[in-house]
Amino acid sequence: MASPLQIDAPPDRSLPSLVVRAALGACLALLPAPSDGARAGEGEAAFVAEVLPILERRCFPCHSHAATIEGGLALDSRSGWAIGGASGPAVVPGDPLASRLVAAIERRGTAAAMPPEEALPAEEIARVAAWVRSGAADPRVGDDLARADRERRLDEGRGWWSLRPPVAVEAPASADGAWNGDPIDRFVRAALDEAGIEPAPPAEPAVILRRLSFVLTGLPPSAHAGLPAPDDPGFRVDDAIDRLLASPHFGEHFARHWMDVVRYGDTWGYEWDIAARGAWEYRDYLVRAFNADVPQDRLIREQIAGDLLPGRADADGGVQAALVGPMFFHLGEHRHGSSLDFNGIHQEMVDNKIDAFSKAFLGLTVGCARCHDHKLDPVLQDDYYALAGVFMSPRWTVRDVALPEGTAATIAELRTLRDRIDGVAKRSWASVAVRLPVDGWRGRLTAALGAVEGRPAPADPIGRRV
Repeated sequence: MASPLQIDAPPDRSLPSLVVRAALGACLALLPAPSDGARAGEGEAAFVAEVLPILERRCFPCHSHAATIEGGLALDSRSGWAIGGASGPAVVPGDPLASRLVAAIERRGTAAAMPPEEALPAEEIARVAAWVRSGAADPRVGDDLARADRERRLDEGRGWWSLRPPVAVEAPASADGAWNGDPIDRFVRAALDEAGIEPAPPAEPAVILRRLSFVLTGLPPSAHAGLPAPDDPGFRVDDAIDRLLASPHFGEHFARHWMDVVRYGDTWGYEWDIAARGAWEYRDYLVRAFNADVPQDRLIREQIAGDLLPGRADADGGVQAALVGPMFFHLGEHRHGSSLDFNGIHQEMVDNKIDAFSKAFLGLTVGCARCHDHKLDPVLQDDYYALAGVFMSPRWTVRDVALPEGTAATIAELRTLRDRIDGVAKRSWASVAVRLPVDGWRGRLTAALGAVEGRPAPADPIGRRV
């Protein structure tokens, strides 16, 4: 006898049974088919459960942002395998035979066998191939992974020695008491001792003076009058340094160092090599700043935002120095034309400003972030375009940088000339007016002249005011 779960009876072909079956078929036909989104969700869930663990265990050690990206192929995001590496896209959705990833793990064709050490189990290969055949659903759009990887690299980059806040460090003591006077000497002597190197003997006074003269002024000692003689028994290095720092050549020499950093030029280069208007003012501003020992932080602020700072009168140059500083941004190569004619002209000039600014004031090459986040430094592409927005927003204009007292005499002279011109113009108008008809331009000019001199306008023959 059949069990309750087995039905061995012939099919029921009675009319009621057929009606019920037809009704059930119609109801099933009316049920909605699974949507594309539902099928995609199922495929993504299957990927996360069955395929992603294989990739993480077998592939991520060589093909992920968290470890390394060999061959340019990253498998930790959908865009990674879609773009692929040096050989092109790694996965062709729906076609395992055309997918390089499947070929690599199956160790077939010309694809490099992956993993190189040991083949994957057949079951794992089948899962990956089935995932590709079903359309390669992958919910990892890359944003979350990229953001996490970005934060990780930022944290690592902030730990670089040059980006850490300075901390107090005690200089090592030297067994040789002659080296313990200056902390820098103590560090130098410790490094020499560690390397097993004996210090060089002290230089002769003449040698010291020559070195100091070239380092501080770029000129030999013979170019400076009043320097202490090195063979004088009272020769002191400190006195020689003070004399060289007081030389006007000190500012000239060190301004040239800074001008190299800020890509100074009297012209804007490129094909036409147009003269850079006002560049010489910036050059002289630097020379005077170094000679006047302007504090470094003040000098930096003036060049970044001098037009927003309280003024600093430079009496020697007769200028408002803070207004000259931002000329730093307007140096470098300027191309003619516009981006409407040649793509990228304006952007190249902005890129030059960002590159010079970051190298001069940050000690970093931010220019690479024009195309991508920095690989090592904590500099994002967002940072680059934020700087670009800052440098593109101002409107560059010509500013009068002269001190008021420096232009007072010129302004007084111009006022005198204006009064003389005014008198000549009045007499000229009057001489013209007498030769014109009363009812025409003569009357109008006479009225205008009377208005200038404060006299009432004359009446015409019928009593109207002209």
